[in-house]
Amino acid sequence: MCVCGVQKLSYYRDGQPREKGIDAMAAAGVVLARAEHGADVVVLFSGDSDFLTALAGAHRLGAACETAAWSYEDRRMGPEPFISQRHMLGPADYAHAAAAKTGENV
Repeated sequence: MCVCGVQKLSYYRDGQPREKGIDAMAAAGVVLARAEHGADVVVLFSGDSDFLTALAGAHRLGAACETAAWSYEDRRMGPEPFISQRHMLGPADYAHAAAAKTGENV
């Protein structure tokens, strides 16, 4: 089972979309993936350490926790023992994902 969360930017200022409440929604989604949906593994695509508390909560509920982030951001979630895997994605990963989105052969 895959539980995915995507937040559309619906808050606008000066005609431009702005993030509003996305961090809180993502943190809740991490915990709820385990609590409500029974996810065995939670993979958070973020290098933002603000989400460590949410990952720890999902882990306490029994989920294995992983992170994935772009390696060029140089933001790494620290050596918390509840994060079993850290996936650092680079330019080749981005090219692969972009090609897959457009239907190109990779």
